[in-house]
Amino acid sequence: MFIKSITSFLVLLKVFKTLDILRNNMNDKTLMNNKLKIITISAMIEIISTISIRMPLIFMV
Repeated sequence: MFIKSITSFLVLLKVFKTLDILRNNMNDKTLMNNKLKIITISAMIEIISTISIRMPLIFMV
């Protein structure tokens, strides 16, 4: 569980770094691409949070 927390933290760190890069590179040409990346990133966060909630339940059974 501790390792899982570390990996999810590292992924979140990478996500925020990516978002920071996207924020700095906002122009009309890459706007649509950036929106897609942000949607993908938010989906990744959702998946990670779901896994980290369900993982302890699996080990308890």
